[in-house]
Amino acid sequence: MTTLTDSLRVLVIDDHRSFAEALCLAMSLEQGIDTIGHAPDVESGVRMVLADQPDVVVIDWQLPNVDGIEGIRRIRVADPRVRLVMITGHHNRGLRRLAAMAGASAVLPKESSLAEVVRCVRSAAAGESMIDLDDDDEPDTPRPRLTPREAEVLYLLAKGRDTPAIANLLFLSIHTVRGYVKEVLRKLGAHSQLEAVAIARRGGLMPQPD
Repeated sequence: MTTLTDSLRVLVIDDHRSFAEALCLAMSLEQGIDTIGHAPDVESGVRMVLADQPDVVVIDWQLPNVDGIEGIRRIRVADPRVRLVMITGHHNRGLRRLAAMAGASAVLPKESSLAEVVRCVRSAAAGESMIDLDDDDEPDTPRPRLTPREAEVLYLLAKGRDTPAIANLLFLSIHTVRGYVKEVLRKLGAHSQLEAVAIARRGGLMPQPD
């Protein structure tokens, strides 16, 4: 753990090498920040977290094999001390909620200024959360009100996970997950899990796949 006089150790996980290298270089020029490198995917990122013990990980959402939401979960399991900032080129109302549930401290668009990224990294390291879920509410646009846990279960269904797999990932009983699935179907007016995923994507409740 860093002290007030230590430099923050930051890892970047992004499969766009030029972006990752540029972000690492820019942050390393900031006082009090030491970038320890970058990884192109979650698997290698987790290995670097275990080996190099960063204070903050800046992670992209769209990554090969495993996306950033699941990457956040895996990193939190590998080292619960690490703070995470998600950075993404995809703007979606449901993404912040999913990232918050997974354990992220902030979600930033990729076009954010370096100053904004650095501010979020420092704030995340200090234990602050910068995701305001109230901003997701749009009273003029009626849409189903899913709880954060229901949104997370729906997201995992969209990733092709079955009920036992979701229960294992979220440390819940299968019975509890089935209850969440039933409630999601009811709120969305869907007759199947596939229909629920389609309705949620059309309504902007979760990120669209590439």
